[in-house]
Amino acid sequence: MIDPTNDIIIANPMYDVVFKMLMADKDNARCFVGTILGERILDIEFAPQEFIHEKKSDADGEKQEKLIETLKPRHLDFVTTIRTRGGGKKKVLIEIQQSLKPADVARFRTYMGNHYKNEDTLVKKGDKIIKALPIAVIYVIGDETPKTSHITDVAYKVKRSGVSLLTGKEINIQKPFDPLIEALTHDAYFVHVGRIADELFTAGYKCSDLLQILSLFAQCNFVEENFLKYHNYPITNQYILKMRNTLEYIATDPVAKRLMQEQWLAEKDVASWKQTVSEQGSTIKRKESTITRQGNIITQQGNTIASVTAERDNALAQLAEYQRMYGTLTPSPN
Repeated sequence: MIDPTNDIIIANPMYDVVFKMLMADKDNARCFVGTILGERILDIEFAPQEFIHEKKSDADGEKQEKLIETLKPRHLDFVTTIRTRGGGKKKVLIEIQQSLKPADVARFRTYMGNHYKNEDTLVKKGDKIIKALPIAVIYVIGDETPKTSHITDVAYKVKRSGVSLLTGKEINIQKPFDPLIEALTHDAYFVHVGRIADELFTAGYKCSDLLQILSLFAQCNFVEENFLKYHNYPITNQYILKMRNTLEYIATDPVAKRLMQEQWLAEKDVASWKQTVSEQGSTIKRKESTITRQGNIITQQGNTIASVTAERDNALAQLAEYQRMYGTLTPSPN
């Protein structure tokens, strides 16, 4: 796969700043989401972003509220218009959760829960709720998942299905979705970037759009640390070519490169800190084990001393009893 004479250097899209800059372009976002979902995306827009309130005092001491945008690069939301199989249109809320390191399950669950309680996902007419936007979640996970996982696929979809509790038979809930089911459940798409290997592109697979996108995310062929990489996999889709061109541009952007370096250093520091904590924990356990062993020895010695002391006291008591009965015995001079 590698031919250095023809390689293009691109930024690693698994870094926060790169992923955000890549998805900031509507064509890139539409191409990525449409390819993963296998749907035709007619339009895509950033969903309303999260805001927090910050209170500051003005010159008169009055509290002033200021809205601060808190868009998290690893958590991007889009409202898409999808062309349905029947030729109609449907709006779907797309949540993309990306992580360079192993999946942060607690963080993923928190973001997902926020969507179900977020009123921006409800379609209203006046005060009346007409329906809730369907939700689809794309998880782009960097490092490999735990080795206990029996799933080895690089990219896959987890679909909703229904089973009758009375008969045990499968219920067709897909065509069309019941509004209640569509509002309270969602499909999930998983892309395990840590599983993308060169062998995937030489195993006789057709040069599909999905493979072309996966080639951009593959965590191999690095030029510098792990935020710049070589890429020469053939790109035939014009929109994926634009994605690669965007990543090529980001690779030359000094600000983006600095932010990637900062994230790399920060994660390296966290890894070092975790290693230090782990080593300290092991040291503490060893010392606790030594203390426990020494404590056991002291206890055993204490028990021995107590036993010897008891035997001595018993012998002295017997001697005292003999002296009381027979008086003090004096050795014979002969």
